[in-house]
This record gives sequence, C-alpha cells and structure tokens, in this order.
Amino acid sequence: MARTPATRVAERTRRALQAVLAGDLEGAEAELVELVQLDSGDPTAYMALAQLYRARGEVGRALQVHQNLLLRGDLSDDDRTRVQLALGDDLRRGGYRQRAIVAYRDVFEANPHSPAARDALVSLYAEDDQPAQALAVIKEAAGWLGKRDTSREGPLLTQLAYQQRSEGRIDEARRTARRAIKRDASAACPFLLLGELELERGRSKAALTAFKQAARLSNEDADALWLRVETLYSASKHRDDFEAFVREHLASAPGHRAATRALARCVAACGDVDGALLSLRGLLDADPRDDRSRAAFGRLLLADGRSTDALKAYEDWIEVVAPAEPSLELGEGSS
Repeated sequence: MARTPATRVAERTRRALQAVLAGDLEGAEAELVELVQLDSGDPTAYMALAQLYRARGEVGRALQVHQNLLLRGDLSDDDRTRVQLALGDDLRRGGYRQRAIVAYRDVFEANPHSPAARDALVSLYAEDDQPAQALAVIKEAAGWLGKRDTSREGPLLTQLAYQQRSEGRIDEARRTARRAIKRDASAACPFLLLGELELERGRSKAALTAFKQAARLSNEDADALWLRVETLYSASKHRDDFEAFVREHLASAPGHRAATRALARCVAACGDVDGALLSLRGLLDADPRDDRSRAAFGRLLLADGRSTDALKAYEDWIEVVAPAEPSLELGEGSS
C-alpha cells in the first residue's frame, strides 16, 4: 500500500525526533529538511530546524529561517508569536542584545500577558543594568494580568538602589532599598546597602540594625560583614553585646562559619584562647578545606606565642590542600 503524504510526514517527524534523542544532529537536520519539503505549509518543522541550527551554534542560519517565516502571510497569530520569540532567542544567543530586546518588546506589546516575553525582557534589562526598565515591564504585565509577580522585584530594586547611590541620589537609594526589603526580607544585600547608606548619613545605630540583619541572612563566608557589625558594636555604648548577638545567631544557625569565627575573636579577646581554638577546631573537623578557619586558627596560635603548634597547624593545612605524592619505588633492575 502506497504511503500517504501524512504518513510520510509522520515518519520523517519520528525519525527526526529519534535522531535528536540519539544526539545525531546531522541526521536530524537531514530528516527535517526532507520534512519541510514534504509539508512546506507547516511552520513547526521550520522552527524545529531553526532550533537545531541554534543548538549547533549556527545562529545566522536560525535567524534566516525565522526571518523568512515572519515574511509569510499565512501564519496564525500564535505561530507568529512563537516565531518572534524564537527570533529573540536567536538574537540573544548571537549577542545582539539590543535587537533581542526589540524583538521581545514587539511580542510583549502585542501580548503583554506573554510570560516568555516578559521574563526575557526583565532578564535582559537586568543584565544590561537597566533595573528601572525591568521593573516597568513587571508593572505593565501586572496591569494586564490583574496580579503582580513580585518574586523578581526585590533583586531589581536592590540593583536600582545601588545605581541611584552611584549617581549620588542617596535619599532615593535609601527609599528604594527599603522597598526592596519589603519585597524580599530574606535577602542580605538590601540590608547591607541600607546599612551603608545609614552609615554615610552618620546614623550608626540605624546602620548597626541593618548590618545585623544582613549578617543574620549572609552566607557562611561573609567575614567582612560580621567584622563590620563587631566594629560598630565596639564603637557604641553596648560593645559587650556583640558576643551575645553572635551566640544568639549561632543558637539558630549552629555551625555558621563566619559567625563562629567572629565568636572565636570575641572569646580570644577575653583571654580564652583555648575556647576560641576549640570553636575553630569544630569548623575544621566539619570541613578540613575551610581555609579561612584554618588561617584564623594559625593566627591565634601565633598571637598566643605557640609557634610550634602554629607550624604544625599550617603543615596540616598544606597536607589537606596539596598532599604529598607517594614516594616512587624503584623496580627491579633499576640503578
């Protein structure tokens, strides 16, 4: 029985898919080329071929296919949107960022409810240090959708606040940082920025409050931030409260490395060097490659006059970082 055109199309489609799954991109290309010749009216095969070109890094060929598709007058509105989005992806992959923004913008203005166009625009604007434009896209999309996606606003507002600060718009930066915190109170960065802004205004108490929250939310290697909090405590009337703050944090986040190193400094400053060393030893037992704790451990030993112990600690460090190679045994007959 002779195969119908629909049967041949289905067969080519299946073969192309099998080739892609097998990693045979050349074979997939051959099947897709045959497929578009069998059914030139279906844009799906052309889009699959263009996507294959893009996957192989042949952005120019992908662009050509998508641009040719957009010249057709028989595309449905949904297909035209899909092609325009794919064209934006080509331009973005090829490094034509401004042209990609224009392509996505065309889709977004025609379909403001399109999450793909919205997300692409927001990402590109953020990457190009244009947070205000990214926020405007989110706001515009919310107007059409009737709801607001606030999940990305916190980082964008923080980015905008840093930008405003660099431009000397300090009051705006402070307000924007506070807005960022309202959008996402789980991020350390806006609290850190707010602390810096308050410190620049001479408001050390407000700065300390912001830095403390940033420290609570910081990663485990944010030693500079914990040192800043310690410095502000030392300059205040409540200098002895820093240790209590650190212990409070460690009670809820045991093993936090930067906080533990800060506690070790406090304990050592009070004369309990062995207690400080014990805290650091706990970090090293948990992670022998914790270089910051290893360095702090050695410095404490040196400051306490225990040069021999410090040398042994640094020798252990070297063995962890670059263990000695086993000695080569000479085979029989070697001289």
